[in-house]
Amino acid sequence: MTFVVSETVELPLVTLFDGLRSAVTQNTASPYTFRYTIRSSDSGPILYTVTLRDLAGNIAVINLTGNGQTAGKSSRSARTGAEAQAAD
Repeated sequence: MTFVVSETVELPLVTLFDGLRSAVTQNTASPYTFRYTIRSSDSGPILYTVTLRDLAGNIAVINLTGNGQTAGKSSRSARTGAEAQAAD
């Protein structure tokens, strides 16, 4: 994820999975690029929370969706009509 901040801020914090995981950056100024490697234990929708604090101490929290991306194994057990009939 990469984003641009138009004013001077402390290093932003990017978390995923309801704050259970943190992304890391090598940047110390905007534009910030964050990286996170999905772990085998990660599961569910990928939602990002970006927390910014400017030099005056004002805090902004931005919630971003991962364009429908999910982590973990699919739990879909849907069957086609033919499969359902064959199983019955």
